[in-house]
Amino acid sequence: MNQDNKGTFFDKKTILAVALTGLVFFGWNKYISMKYPNYGQAAKKTEADTRIETSTGPTTEAAAGTVAQKPAAGELKAPLAAPIPEKTLRIETSETSLEISSLGMGLKSVVLNQYKARDGQKIQLGNVPGESLFAMKVANQFVPFELSQADESGRMVIVGKAKLGNMEIERKIHFTGPYSLSSQTQIRNAPSDFKEFEVTVPEKHFEGEAGSIFAPATDFQEVVVRHSDKTERTNLTTTTEDVIKSLGIQSQFGISSHYFAMGYLEKSDLLPEVLVDAKKTGSQVLVRGIYKISSVQPEIRFESSAYFGPKDLKAMESLSETSGADFSNYLNFGFFGPIGKLLLKILQFFHHYAIPNWGVAIILLTLLVRLIVLPFNVMSFKSMKKMQTIQPQLQAMRERYKEDPTRLNSETMKLMKDQKVNPLGGCLPMLLQMPVFFALYQVLGQSIELYQAPFFGWIQDLSLKDPLFVTPVLMGVAMWYNQKITPSTMDPTQAKVMQFLPLLFSFMMISLPSGLTLYIFVSTLFGIIQQQMFMKDRSTHKAAAV
Repeated sequence: MNQDNKGTFFDKKTILAVALTGLVFFGWNKYISMKYPNYGQAAKKTEADTRIETSTGPTTEAAAGTVAQKPAAGELKAPLAAPIPEKTLRIETSETSLEISSLGMGLKSVVLNQYKARDGQKIQLGNVPGESLFAMKVANQFVPFELSQADESGRMVIVGKAKLGNMEIERKIHFTGPYSLSSQTQIRNAPSDFKEFEVTVPEKHFEGEAGSIFAPATDFQEVVVRHSDKTERTNLTTTTEDVIKSLGIQSQFGISSHYFAMGYLEKSDLLPEVLVDAKKTGSQVLVRGIYKISSVQPEIRFESSAYFGPKDLKAMESLSETSGADFSNYLNFGFFGPIGKLLLKILQFFHHYAIPNWGVAIILLTLLVRLIVLPFNVMSFKSMKKMQTIQPQLQAMRERYKEDPTRLNSETMKLMKDQKVNPLGGCLPMLLQMPVFFALYQVLGQSIELYQAPFFGWIQDLSLKDPLFVTPVLMGVAMWYNQKITPSTMDPTQAKVMQFLPLLFSFMMISLPSGLTLYIFVSTLFGIIQQQMFMKDRSTHKAAAV
């Protein structure tokens, strides 16, 4: 029997495979989230306007935090000092507006000036009453620092000094980028009962919205820890229970959301134990890095780095190159992460050097991917043509050996070997493109570059769904037409079932980011053109043969 089944990305078998894979993908993620809720260039120096202010905020006694615990045996039990008013030091740059508190020397306020939430308000990180980002505590109380500003090697340094009895603590902070800092801490003359101190990462608790297979929830909140190149994530959005536990000894800890992250990285030999306190009924999450001192020395030194800002791969990798602080693990592109990071860099290249529009960059990336796999599509088409030439022989074998499946298989393989036909040749383009598809699914769904990035017309945010559902509908029509012009040997019942797959795929994509839908629509259009060229080429050869 003669059949014309071309090997394009969105042929019938591929669409079925993609649909089934998508169903399994979303179904498996839903199952895992229910069964295992916890599974889961250098920046230029900017001129900053700084000033020290006395605030009417909490004193050292009132600002002990909302997750208080009784001191363990051997810890400092007395108050650190007499209550003193909190002072803040403001730092203003084009990227951020920061307030450093004298209580714990943490970032009391972090405002990202270049990013806005969906409601139009500027993004704020770590904005929890009574807490500060990367603040230092001893005996569950904020260390009361006296703040000053200094200049070291041409860069601004914030210096904090505290005296707790005979113990002296000095902490220095300098900013290594618009969203990063380094800190050096020295503890001198610590008493014998000095057992530990801690650094905190607080954030408001995010209550995620429920999603479905056709409208999956994308926003999330998770605790991220890392040690020895192993990253672990504790999802706080999908869990139905309180998360109050220890995550063990870690070199890095922090809180990540869909597009933003706050992370703390310890570079010294003494690493902290990370404790998480996140109650479903509470309004905040507190991640605590507990540094346990096993042996008191005359002088104890620590050096750390921190990140607070967008999950920007370029900024994070630049920070890693300049200061050795790697926070790129906060970008989670899943199993195909390396492919995702490569695709994101290509996307950034097109946006920077071609046309400064992220929608156009997506189109150029789509065409590049399809051109790369085009030779494999040609190979697939040739393989399918060979399969068509031996179809009469295969059909005859099925009739001849229908009572002997073993003989049928051996004779089929022998025929394919003699005719140099690869039975898997038609699947190769699909297998090559599936990792790219899933990697792009993650990249286009999580990249901060697409966050509130306009394309044209009604699409003003490529990270959100198409508000008018134009691209999902066009995508469905294009997939249906591609299916229609692809000849098939399916029986009428199967053909009718396959006609519903473009509709199913449109429903699956209707609430996903419009950037991802744009990619699939352009890829389908490329497939239609490719299919027409293959069919024209074959018609030309048939006419020449006649």
